[in-house]
Amino acid sequence: MFKDSTYQEKLKALKPFSENIVDLIKRDLKNEHLKKDNVFVKKYFPGKVPNRISVSEMAEGYFLAIQDEEVGEKVAEFIANRWMLKSSDLYGYFESELIKVTDDFEAIEELDESLAQKLLEGAQEEYGAISTYLFSVINSVAFSKERFDALSKQALKEKKELSHAEEEKTEADTIESLKRDLERKMLRLEDKYEKKLEGLQKKYLRDTEMLKKQIANLQRKLNA
Repeated sequence: MFKDSTYQEKLKALKPFSENIVDLIKRDLKNEHLKKDNVFVKKYFPGKVPNRISVSEMAEGYFLAIQDEEVGEKVAEFIANRWMLKSSDLYGYFESELIKVTDDFEAIEELDESLAQKLLEGAQEEYGAISTYLFSVINSVAFSKERFDALSKQALKEKKELSHAEEEKTEADTIESLKRDLERKMLRLEDKYEKKLEGLQKKYLRDTEMLKKQIANLQRKLNA
């Protein structure tokens, strides 16, 4: 399905997963590209400092550049190649399975359905649907359109589930942070009132002792 597609066309198709792609290669993008191309930064990240650009901002800027007919293919190829370098384990998995069939991967027009199913099941179990889908598109794995469509839906479902899990984690972290903050405030209050109570107690003891002395003096005077 993607065998004759350009990198630009592949990355356009993967736009819903732009943050997943960029997150894996963000250091490469910052150190090998953004720090060296001020013109690109000014155009796609105006007012931003490369080291402080977030993953979401980076994804938005780069995938906007990919839409540009002048630089889009070059940018897409750079991103795709860097992503593939970071995904050598996935490449190794596909290579080890496909080499059992043929060592000329380019000659495969479309994978047999039973082999395609075996490949996808193993890859998704080990690496997840998102990474498997990204690899399959970028590396032009010879799946049928139906397989790609099904894998795309699974990847989108996984993305939604991961996003929901992240939101729950953030909420739980926030609650835990508030709980710790409340505990610290309670400890400070306890310490404050314990010290205040201790001071009142000392004052009470001093006043009581002074009163006892005054009473004793009065009694002496009365008995004199």
